Amino acid sequence: MASQAFTYLLWLFGGWTGIHHVYLGRCNQALAYFVTFGGGFGLGWMRDLFRIPDYVKWENGDKEFQKRHFHRMAANPQPGCSMFRSAGMFALGVALASVLCGILPTMSSEYAISSPWIKNAYLCATAIIIIVGSSLGVYLVANIGELECSILYPLGGACLTIPYLMYNPASCTTTAAAACILTYYKGLRWRPMNDPLYSEDGKPLKPPASQRRRRGHCANFSMYFFFTTAWICLIAYGVYFNGEITVHGGQKIPVREAISNFFKSEAWKKTKNSLYQIFEIYKQRGFWQAYEDLTASLDLFGERAALKVVGLEKTATQEEITKRCRQLSRDNHPDLYKVEAEKEEAQKRFIEIQEACGKLSSIKTKRARQNRRENA
Repeated sequence: MASQAFTYLLWLFGGWTGIHHVYLGRCNQALAYFVTFGGGFGLGWMRDLFRIPDYVKWENGDKEFQKRHFHRMAANPQPGCSMFRSAGMFALGVALASVLCGILPTMSSEYAISSPWIKNAYLCATAIIIIVGSSLGVYLVANIGELECSILYPLGGACLTIPYLMYNPASCTTTAAAACILTYYKGLRWRPMNDPLYSEDGKPLKPPASQRRRRGHCANFSMYFFFTTAWICLIAYGVYFNGEITVHGGQKIPVREAISNFFKSEAWKKTKNSLYQIFEIYKQRGFWQAYEDLTASLDLFGERAALKVVGLEKTATQEEITKRCRQLSRDNHPDLYKVEAEKEEAQKRFIEIQEACGKLSSIKTKRARQNRRENA
């Protein structure tokens, strides 16, 4: 039996990923939420605040909910489709087709002109991928909850756009729209519930759909993890091999070249050496020493930068800091300069010194206070 309280807890802390739908056995809806960032950038997540009680009743086979569902089936043999589900079918069809197209390498116009057979094969492969991606996206959303649909309907609607795809190979929206329309008008059916429906006197209204066995939580979460990982890998693959980065001047660099150049750069070599040194410290002196060295190297408190401004070492005492700050403030006071340019430069330097001295004094004071508490 699914718990409504636990479902709301999952909804609150991981709802945008659809994890609460995995718990309720609605893996299709969970995947749709993951792909569309919470069911359309959080819209579905907010909508679930009011829909979760019905989801839990469906999963638990609540008798009153079953009766209501049975009467809906009897009153409307051909189920309708909400605008939210229709928008979800279209959005997921476009998203899945677009991401799958990313696995194809980009073909240059010169190569396409010189090799017409390769060009035609490329167009056919693109059309097939768009049709498959659009069909799967629409099919995934159409089979959420109380409705179900055969894959033949979204696939048939997507195939109707083949002539259009041969001249517009990058048009995922038209194919997804055609798959949605055919599924909306002809493909949707009521899904039978797993448990039997009961009448007022306790007699079953129809036999249970025993042939549809429920998956356990372990199987649901395993399936969810597999498909979400595959989705992330597809996006990473497309970005790595076909993505481009625009730099200054409008020049475009392929992502794979930019990543390769980054790992050859001096910045990465220095970072790698720093990480290696921290790892060696961790092995020799433990985790906390490595953590302290890391925070010191990152200068999270700004102490190293402030010491550099005043020209002191980290071991300097509060008395030495105060003396040094007074000397630098006297030597860099703006009133000592008559030329306007020199006066402005001295003003900047004076402000920088004051800020550095204030920061160092604050750090030293807090550190001394902490040492007194530890030694007390």
